[in-house]
Amino acid sequence: TAQSKADLSQILLDMGVPFTEKYNTDDERLNNIQATYTPTPTKYSAITILWVFGCLILVLLLLAQYVIFHLETLVKHPAHADRLHTICSVAACSLPNADLNSFTITGIKHQTSQIRTQGTYSDVSATINNQDDKAQLYPNIKVSVYGSNDLIGEFIATPDDYLLGNQRQLTANNRQQVMFTIPVANTQISNVTVAPIY
Repeated sequence: TAQSKADLSQILLDMGVPFTEKYNTDDERLNNIQATYTPTPTKYSAITILWVFGCLILVLLLLAQYVIFHLETLVKHPAHADRLHTICSVAACSLPNADLNSFTITGIKHQTSQIRTQGTYSDVSATINNQDDKAQLYPNIKVSVYGSNDLIGEFIATPDDYLLGNQRQLTANNRQQVMFTIPVANTQISNVTVAPIY
């Protein structure tokens, strides 16, 4: 009715919407009102930029945390060590050294075990020598035990297996004796090899 149109016109004018009679239907009027008040999206808002920046910072913090907790493992891998040394040269930080060429293994011996005296165990001993002028992270030790004909068995011992306490580095030009008790009678052993590995 004319009264309801007048009321609608007044309401729209009170809301700040220009009202003209050029629209034939209420649908056309409604579409015009919606188009007038539809916000235009900005390409990059400040909140979006801050959100992306915050996500990048969190990713970098997680990466730094991973590196800190796995530093020794990463340094022992040559490809990772090169990257970390490059980063540290820029960031003025220091990394532990892990160079297998610095180590030699001497004094490899096997004998009937003095710890387990049943006669079915043997003690294998060796000396790890750090010939470098820098302290080196202790390596893992690969022990291979041979009989008269072939390999009897082998194992890899981590520093936690052969060291007491929380030692992590062998100081410059120093040595460390290690000993392992193995469940093989000494009479069955013809040769033992001990090698450092990372």
